[in-house]
Amino acid sequence: MNKKINVAVFTEYEENANNFINAVSNSDSKSVTYKDFEITFGDVWNEKLPYENISELAMRNDRLILLVDSVEGVHLKVSHMIEEIIKTDKIAVIVVDNVENENADPEMAIEEIQHVLVMRKASDAQLDGPIIYVNETEKKSKFDIEDDMDSLNSLYEAIINN
Repeated sequence: MNKKINVAVFTEYEENANNFINAVSNSDSKSVTYKDFEITFGDVWNEKLPYENISELAMRNDRLILLVDSVEGVHLKVSHMIEEIIKTDKIAVIVVDNVENENADPEMAIEEIQHVLVMRKASDAQLDGPIIYVNETEKKSKFDIEDDMDSLNSLYEAIINN
């Protein structure tokens, strides 16, 4: 029997979350089986919801993904969202997506996220949380920006091991 892991995705735009979830899971069930785990991408927080919902969503899910677009970087709403996630003491998997875009600047996106985490007084564990780079178009991911992209296994590994 597979162990179930429920994942909440936090991002600024609902469309970004839906595109990401469809790229990394079975779009019908919004889940994927990896090793002995059934990973389900369920709750999504986006700009249409009040910040008060962040803690509730974070606490009812096993894992959190902070989805940041490598073209747009971190906006004010994402900064506030990060602050609310920090308050839960949970460690989010930071996913930088759209790295395949010709205008992508994943290093800038990571610098902005790290800056916000430091400014919002994240714990050392939260600062050291996993960072994954995702190419949604090709359904590939990687741990290090310098590495070649492979399957989505690095994303799934970060989720099950975080």
